[in-house]
Amino acid sequence: MEDLKHRILQKANELYMKFGIRSVSMDDIARHLGVSKKTLYQHYAEKDQLVFEVNRLHQQNWSSKMAEIIGQAADSIEELLRFTIMLREEIATMNPGIMFDLYKFHRQAYEDWAGFKSKVIRDSVKNTLKRGIDEGFFRKDLDIEILATLRVEQVELGFDDEVFPHKSFSLEQVQLQLFDHFIYGLLTESGRKHYETRKKEYHQIN
Repeated sequence: MEDLKHRILQKANELYMKFGIRSVSMDDIARHLGVSKKTLYQHYAEKDQLVFEVNRLHQQNWSSKMAEIIGQAADSIEELLRFTIMLREEIATMNPGIMFDLYKFHRQAYEDWAGFKSKVIRDSVKNTLKRGIDEGFFRKDLDIEILATLRVEQVELGFDDEVFPHKSFSLEQVQLQLFDHFIYGLLTESGRKHYETRKKEYHQIN
């Protein structure tokens, strides 16, 4: 029973990421899983509930990945670079309209994501900024509260089709440019040199 529930979540996530949330029906999910609609609705009574649970699955995955990066990164620069790689990998398989679908048609799930973003992700950015200041890589005069909020909202902004129309802008390129712009505003001279060295290393690896 639990195995099927997990398979439903995984398949729904796969289809939502590829095609967007709005265009994938409960019928589509049942067909791709090879189960009846009745079986699907026994586990998830409506699409809103399924979208909410898929969203929670994403939050768990992000939390695990962030904890791993924080635990393994040698310094704040590596943390930010690895966070960016994580975001790039996520975007590579993501339909660019997924955030709009979530906001427009599944507000409970969107509000839940917004809470996760403003608390867990924002706190993670704050801790990285504090670490970078202590290491001498980031400027001491930074307002951590403002900049952590800015960074979180920048990522969200990159998904906004009105600001960066998906027909004209690559979602990945937008996010990479926003990140580069953000980090150069943080760096001390030693931080800039270290960042550019590590950035070249990561580009060669990835």
